[in-house]
Amino acid sequence: MVCDDQLVIRYANTVAFEMFQSLEADIQSDLPHFSASDIIGKKIDVFHKNPSYQHKLIAAMSETHLGKFKIGNTHLSFHASPNFKEDGTLDAIVVEWQDRTAELQAKEDLDAFLADVKSMGDAHERGETGTFIASANYPEGLAEVSKAVNAMVRGHMHLQNQMVEAVEAYACGNFNHKLEQFPGEKAYINQSFDMVRDSFHGLTNEIRKASESIVNGDLAITIETKKFQGEYREVLETFDRAFGDLSNMIGELNTQIQEISKSSEMVSSSSSTLSMGAERTSQAIDEISSSFDETESMVRATSDAANQAHEVANSASQTATEGSETMANLLSAMDGIDAKARSIASINKVIDEIAFQTNLLALNAAVEAARAGQYGRGFAVVAQEVRNLAGRSAKAAQETTSLIEDSTQAIQDGVKIANDMDTAFRSLSDAFDDVQSLVNEINVATREQQSAVSHISNSVGEIATTAATTDTESSSLAAGAEELSSSTSMMRAQLGRFKLRDTGSPMAAAMADFDLSSLSPEMAAQVQKMLEDENLTKYAAE
Repeated sequence: MVCDDQLVIRYANTVAFEMFQSLEADIQSDLPHFSASDIIGKKIDVFHKNPSYQHKLIAAMSETHLGKFKIGNTHLSFHASPNFKEDGTLDAIVVEWQDRTAELQAKEDLDAFLADVKSMGDAHERGETGTFIASANYPEGLAEVSKAVNAMVRGHMHLQNQMVEAVEAYACGNFNHKLEQFPGEKAYINQSFDMVRDSFHGLTNEIRKASESIVNGDLAITIETKKFQGEYREVLETFDRAFGDLSNMIGELNTQIQEISKSSEMVSSSSSTLSMGAERTSQAIDEISSSFDETESMVRATSDAANQAHEVANSASQTATEGSETMANLLSAMDGIDAKARSIASINKVIDEIAFQTNLLALNAAVEAARAGQYGRGFAVVAQEVRNLAGRSAKAAQETTSLIEDSTQAIQDGVKIANDMDTAFRSLSDAFDDVQSLVNEINVATREQQSAVSHISNSVGEIATTAATTDTESSSLAAGAEELSSSTSMMRAQLGRFKLRDTGSPMAAAMADFDLSSLSPEMAAQVQKMLEDENLTKYAAE
């Protein structure tokens, strides 16, 4: 387009007319009076809302001016090249027009597209992975690019989802889950996941093998740790150490159970022997107690007889005293004296029998005291004293018998020896005093014997109670030892099913089956101490 020095349009080529015609409606939105077909002869003011600004610009123009402006939605740019006359005044202006609407629209679309791409990237960084570019908002070229970008992002999301599914499957213990084969350089992901899966498989297989060995009782296996790396190896090395510690612990426990079993067998045997001994002791004490009960009854009877003899002796002594005072009536009382003499003879026979029974009882008591051992020593002394008293009673009975015989003879010769009767009667009275004293001593001795027998009987009762308690406790001990032996046998059977690692202690292995119960307790303790001595074990190993 060419305009003169008055800025009147004098020429426009066909391309300029076609451009203005295509943009006419858009230009009229800002310049309602614009007409593309009527621009020739019009000032360039028809293209501007503020012509004065354009006039000032052209007046100061000395070289080509580059300008641009927007009318409606149309973006226009121009090159205004002035032509000057020889005198330097303006002759004409040649203007080149360019419609930049499409160019700028493409730039706006590209800027919007880049902003959407950045927004999508930021959204994905925030975890909003469902954000994509709206392809319909862009022209064909950018729409295809946006679709390609969306497809690429979906591909990466699919890759991530596949990886997450594989990781979740591995986390749930499904190591047979296979990742789909990715193409090209993405295949390294498959290789990495296969390595992870193979490592998990190897680790779980080793742990499964070790666990099955524990279930099967085989603690002698060695876990392969060298084919693993990093924490996998650390985990398996820790598991292997735990395996070894478990093997050593069960081995030591097995050894201790064997020792406990042997000790329980010894305790069981000893408790059985103690139980039988206690039972026999209890039976013997029951027999002794029964014998002491009989002895106590006999001593009580002897005491009663001694009391009666004492009363009779008192009566006889009183009668003798009265006879001495009534010597004048001796002849008339001769018959009574004869009867009294026969009574005394009968009593003397009773005393003699009592002495014989007491002597026999003392002998039996001495025999039972000898059987009772140290527990019957005191009773043996009492029995000897009773026996001595019985001898004295017998001797007194014999003397009394002699006196009675003399009295009988004196009665027969009473008439002849009436004068001698007084002296003989006094002698008889003295003899009765002696008899009374002896009977009194017998009475006191039998009471003491009865008290001693009662005390011994009570002691024997206490011994019998203690023996019964000992018998019960020893039976309980035997039952407990038997139950302990049964429990240790069961534990040995349970522990015996484990195959253990070699602990490297040959002495302990050699002595494991040695039966300590066959030795004396002192010797067994010495052997056990030797087994527990680390230095001796070391020397034995060397």
